[in-house]
Amino acid sequence: MTLGEAAQSIRPRRRWPMVAAAACAVLATLAAVVVCRVQAHAERGEPAPEAAATVWMLQLSAGERLGVSRVLAPDRHDELRQQWQEYRTAMESTGRPPFKLETVGRLVVDDRAEDRALVVAQVRGIWWDGPTVMAGTAHPWRWETRRDAGGWRVWSTELPPWCGTHVRAELCEERPR
Repeated sequence: MTLGEAAQSIRPRRRWPMVAAAACAVLATLAAVVVCRVQAHAERGEPAPEAAATVWMLQLSAGERLGVSRVLAPDRHDELRQQWQEYRTAMESTGRPPFKLETVGRLVVDDRAEDRALVVAQVRGIWWDGPTVMAGTAHPWRWETRRDAGGWRVWSTELPPWCGTHVRAELCEERPR
């Protein structure tokens, strides 16, 4: 047997299982990296106090509970989330919550210390009624924000009551279902 005949008689090794396993490992690693980055972003606060307050208000406007958690101070998360939910419930109690909440003018940021700031905004509800857009009267909303290792987060809120301030109180009374 010559060298050429010997080379032909040896079966080529099948490498596809190893290549497939390596490709799967690479894909799994990339997926894990993406999930970790998304989770890290979700747990991060905001880059500025007014951004934390704005996210809080926009999530209230949209009724989006999941998005608000990332801007709540971890030490007061449950309390703030409950307050957020109670305010959203009051907004919905009229049967016609606003289409959106909007700020009128600029947000005012009062730096209280290196890692604390008070954000004040004039907020009003906007309702659509067919072709007519109705804007409520703006009232001051206040958010105390604090900076931690993840960014700026809401520490407390001072909001006027929805019922009796943004809408007439009788609209919030118990409605028949």
